[in-house]
Amino acid sequence: VELPTGLTAIEEYAFEGSGIEEMVIPETVKKLACSFTDCKSLKRFVFPKNMETIENRMFDGCEMLSDITLPTNLKTIGNYAFDNTLFDKSELPATVTTIGFNAFAYCTQLKEMVIPEGVTIIPGALFMSCTSLARVVLPSTVTELAGRDTFKDCPLTDIVFHAPTAPT
Repeated sequence: VELPTGLTAIEEYAFEGSGIEEMVIPETVKKLACSFTDCKSLKRFVFPKNMETIENRMFDGCEMLSDITLPTNLKTIGNYAFDNTLFDKSELPATVTTIGFNAFAYCTQLKEMVIPEGVTIIPGALFMSCTSLARVVLPSTVTELAGRDTFKDCPLTDIVFHAPTAPT
């Protein structure tokens, strides 16, 4: 699918359940609602570099999605954003400060995750049933493990929690 370069918004459910396999969003798009839920054939997705939010349920149920280019200015990852995808990135952009619950649940290819400094809350069911997740690195800015089932059914062998730096 080729989208026009002047496009500024893609509204909710615009491509829900469609058979698209690849999507490159033009840099002109500033609003991208949960437009790709249940796109079972979607394998590759490229965000505009300046997108700051990945909305709730953006790729929920996109079972084949593995090649994802995240925006460099990303601040927020919504609830269920990558739920039940093949998401396998080990690091998120350093600009991320908020991650929603179930954002990476059932991402069976995810082996390691480094949460960036600035994130303060690790939400419930964030990594639930990530059956390959062995290592998680939490930043010194985390103040709360919220909710339940955050690491349920994960074969974790290593959780690194960076302590805050002592004042000088």
